[in-house]
Amino acid sequence: MFEEKLDALSQMMAEHMAMPFPPGFRGLDIKDQDMVMLGADTYGYCLGVLKGPLDEHGGRGLIRLMAVFEGVLAAPPSHVRRPKPPLMTLGITGTSEEPASTPLRDSTGT
Repeated sequence: MFEEKLDALSQMMAEHMAMPFPPGFRGLDIKDQDMVMLGADTYGYCLGVLKGPLDEHGGRGLIRLMAVFEGVLAAPPSHVRRPKPPLMTLGITGTSEEPASTPLRDSTGT
């Protein structure tokens, strides 16, 4: 039965890796947890489990990860921070009310 669960985990991981990462999750923070890093941490622990039992350190880390998931899944919308579009991060909004961005210098330094 345990081997069947490991096989199922392996299959789920393969299916997960075959799917594209949801573009709306890049840069998304929920309760100060970056969704890309949360996915990477989860995948790392799954790989560890497939290699064998987690040691004490890995077990504590997995328990912390589960607590993070509980908080993220229960988070109200007010705790969700959506990423800014890349140009807004640079201070470029495209509105006439904002000053134009500083032009980039060419290779001659002018």
